[in-house]
Amino acid sequence: LPTGNLTLGTEDNDIVYVPLEQGLNQFLLDIREEGVFLLSPVEFWIDGQPTPYEADKPLPTGKVIDIAGCCFIIGDNDHTLPLSDVPERFSAKNQRRKRLILASVIGAAIALPGAVGSYIWLSPKVELPTFTRADVYKQLKENKLHAITPVWHGKNVTLYGRCESTTRFNT
Repeated sequence: LPTGNLTLGTEDNDIVYVPLEQGLNQFLLDIREEGVFLLSPVEFWIDGQPTPYEADKPLPTGKVIDIAGCCFIIGDNDHTLPLSDVPERFSAKNQRRKRLILASVIGAAIALPGAVGSYIWLSPKVELPTFTRADVYKQLKENKLHAITPVWHGKNVTLYGRCESTTRFNT
């Protein structure tokens, strides 16, 4: 770039019409032997990091500079500049939001198994009713279910046979 001032933006620009963010119409760069200086006190980012405005400090070379949505890299005349993606702008608000989401996910990952485990551990155990062989024979006799035959398999019983009505058979 030639030495001197360079205006970028939508009004009276020197190179190209560039729509800007933050309600800006233009910003001014000063090209000197010592480097390129930003003369407009605007918010800007270097490699995605917010950078405070300092009029006496040159903009860095070889890094992505984002001024109101106009992104560029400053380099020497004898070097080829690499093509770089524009990095996402860092903001404390976005960083807090990401940390809150991460903390919520971690908290849920810890709390959910604990809640399920405590529910299972503390829930009352359902005990199956106990019965003896005598109880089964007595029940069959009281309900006049003489055609039903119990077959025992250890503590379990299987009932075979026929009855007139299933409502007469209580389990």
